[in-house]
Amino acid sequence: MKDKAKKLLTNKYFLGSVLVTLLYVIYLIIANVSPFGKNSILKTDLYQQYAEFLTYYRECLLGKKSILFSWNLGLGNNFFTTFAYYLVSPFNLLIVFFKRENVYIFVMIVTYLKLVMIFNMAMLYLKKCIKAKDEMSMILAICYTFSSFTICYMLHIMWLDALYMLPIILIMVESYIKDNKIQGVIIAVALNILFNYYFGFITAFFAGCYYVARVIIETKFEKKNLKET
Repeated sequence: MKDKAKKLLTNKYFLGSVLVTLLYVIYLIIANVSPFGKNSILKTDLYQQYAEFLTYYRECLLGKKSILFSWNLGLGNNFFTTFAYYLVSPFNLLIVFFKRENVYIFVMIVTYLKLVMIFNMAMLYLKKCIKAKDEMSMILAICYTFSSFTICYMLHIMWLDALYMLPIILIMVESYIKDNKIQGVIIAVALNILFNYYFGFITAFFAGCYYVARVIIETKFEKKNLKET
């Protein structure tokens, strides 16, 4: 039991997740967000759009509303397009456990879970593909997790899915380069576009640029080795 506890406490993924937790709590304290202050996490689009959409989505999951059509606007409108853009993230399924008045708690928890995912996926990419040491991987993964982009757009929780999916896509690209297996890339890109097509296409474009750059580097490296031999 002690060996398992010691192994857990020295695990860089676990330690990094704890560090992400502390940094997120510090962020909430600095932002004076409840329960550490008087402000609510539901600001701007989170308040005006996400909260209402998530509340309606919860009712859909509970069988009280239709995910295809809503009567909340005028003579009714197609809700599926709203669902497809805002709500497809698998994390949003957790909304079923939160009542309308507790949506802000859901947002805080989901944001935290996505930050932990971002860190761990970035850490996995750095260790698996870059072969970075544990300490350097942790530092770089933390920098990626709490980049200015993340901080500025944290209120758009749907966009955070792309940040943890991007390292997964790049891992699949590396696998394709080495083993010529394209299935992983297709699945990862498709899931990312499904979760949020807006950033899904952007990360897919980035992955394409990454692939071209890696192929060029690998080709030059092979030519250099041939010359040396």
